[in-house]
Amino acid sequence: MSIKGYKNAFSGIEPSKELHDSLLYAVLEEENNMKMEDRGRKQTKRSRRNRHVRPRLIAACAAVMILCVSMTAAAAFDFNDIFQGFFKKEVAAQEGGNQAPAVPLEAGNDFLASAGNVIHEETTGNGLKLTLRGTVGDGNVLYAALDVETMDGSPFTTEQKGSVQSYRFEEVMLEGEGIGGGELNRIYCGLERIDDGSVPGRATFLMSEMFENDMKCKEIKMSLRNLMAESNEIIDLGMDKTIWELMQEFEPLKIREARENAGLIVNSYSTEEDAEGNVNAHESFMVEKTDKRIAFSSKYPEARISNMGIYKGQYEDNLIVNLDFGGEFDWDLLDQKRLIVVDRRTGQVLDDSAGAAAIGNGAEEDYFPGMEGQADIVGDDYLSCRYCFNDIGESKVKNAVFALGGDGSYEELFGGEWTLSFTVDYEDTMKTWELQEKTAVGNMEIKKVQISPVSAIVEYDTLSDEKAEFEDVSLKLKNGSQVGWSAMSWDTDDKGVSPCRIIWKSVVELDEIESVIVNGTEIKL
Repeated sequence: MSIKGYKNAFSGIEPSKELHDSLLYAVLEEENNMKMEDRGRKQTKRSRRNRHVRPRLIAACAAVMILCVSMTAAAAFDFNDIFQGFFKKEVAAQEGGNQAPAVPLEAGNDFLASAGNVIHEETTGNGLKLTLRGTVGDGNVLYAALDVETMDGSPFTTEQKGSVQSYRFEEVMLEGEGIGGGELNRIYCGLERIDDGSVPGRATFLMSEMFENDMKCKEIKMSLRNLMAESNEIIDLGMDKTIWELMQEFEPLKIREARENAGLIVNSYSTEEDAEGNVNAHESFMVEKTDKRIAFSSKYPEARISNMGIYKGQYEDNLIVNLDFGGEFDWDLLDQKRLIVVDRRTGQVLDDSAGAAAIGNGAEEDYFPGMEGQADIVGDDYLSCRYCFNDIGESKVKNAVFALGGDGSYEELFGGEWTLSFTVDYEDTMKTWELQEKTAVGNMEIKKVQISPVSAIVEYDTLSDEKAEFEDVSLKLKNGSQVGWSAMSWDTDDKGVSPCRIIWKSVVELDEIESVIVNGTEIKL
């Protein structure tokens, strides 16, 4: 039941005269029976107190207490308390001024009351207590608020370092019918910390996840592993040779020919903008393993390098490394503490933006032709991975070594696994606009828009073979303010196009919507 339904169910409830008289009669009759029995027994006063507690009296008192507590909780409940004021709304800007900052929703907001579901599911273990306090959903996106606290009330760390947002779980997985849109019925997601850190040893995390299927009344299991904290520590691997010296053990790199990449196996392509607005492009490459296995670290003596070298790419030089795991040197370690390149003379980090990838389970046959038999994954186990370090050429590796950590690396605070199960519930808050006249936006034709106070679904057809690209989607409100997006997701494949799913930056009053703006094109609603 949503919190609105819960409040409505108890709103204005008062015990009837019959119920009142029945409860009062039960209490008085029980008291009279106790007095009669006391007079017929020669027992001490203390003994009588301990023995004469009747189930009927307990039930009568419990009925009154439950009714009163339920009425009080329903009347005083504020869903924003659970989400720490996370949900906000836009306000009209002052005339001639900039857009005003969003403000928290008022207590008892109608949307939160409709879309919210109180849960209070708890689990304890490994020094922590986790409490899933509630969810907010609309059939497209689901929010969940999770409290995490130490069981003894102590701080997470002896000295809290960095911002409160530096804490995260290493892995969060959701399982249940309809999750992920595939046969596995599971997805991995993230949690964002939303409290201010004012209570030592306690944090509130928020999950926000879009689903292809409506999850109303579905059972979901949330599994979490290892609570981590951000650390900037750099860990020396104990290398007695430089990267340049290790490279001499291998032949110059031979990039295998791929299907469409002119002789390159491109794993990914990305761009970034610097402070001056200059856009830098990066390509990440993969190469085959060799028969060699060269140890490189005294700290992790079972780890091996199976190929490495410099490739002069279109945009920059790239250091490419194939690593084989061994002992404690595994995927989990490299997920917590990244592999970085450091100048051994100065300690300066030369690059910490490496792209790591693993292939396996037949993926190489589809995406990397010619790399069959090079699998990095067997079953659920990672055996190795491949790194491409951007902008690392021969001059930099002459005096460079590998290290672990640096900015963005994590330390394990509480190791272990925790599981919570809950049922999703909310009232449908989506409003649909079927566009009588379809609007062309680039190579797309917008045909249907569904909007809730927190998200939207945009359905479209493509007008050419080019893939759909949603650069920006926002709402224009009647008061002149605009609401932008915080997350977008869409896909195109051989079977057609999937809708674009959007999460808004703030909560929207549906009656206040004037239009939706897609890639700069305004569509009146």
